[in-house]
Amino acid sequence: MVSTPYLYSSPPSAPLAPSAAYAQPYELPTQNQQTGENSWIVVVAASDQSGTVYVDQSVDGQNAYRTDALATAAETTDTGFYAQSAMLKVQLFGPFVRVRYVNGGTPQGLFFITRRYTTT
Repeated sequence: MVSTPYLYSSPPSAPLAPSAAYAQPYELPTQNQQTGENSWIVVVAASDQSGTVYVDQSVDGQNAYRTDALATAAETTDTGFYAQSAMLKVQLFGPFVRVRYVNGGTPQGLFFITRRYTTT
């Protein structure tokens, strides 16, 4: 299994504004992570406000031809910030991939998003 962790998060001094977006640039996974019947990206997102996490796939690194999305719920419990995180697992078909997050209608106080590649 290939697994490469990356952490993307808005700085505490600059959380996402209402309806604002975080977008990772398109990237070309390394040869070990390239598309195949068992190549996947796993995204975990958590915020104190609701929003939507996206995985865009592209053949040219500029235009998405496939987008998978998952709405996230606001973290409202005191059981830990990541207790209600959302996980989106997407099979990779295109050579380029990026992760996006669009905040809901309320400014964020906290935001976390991470992704990794896997073959299972």
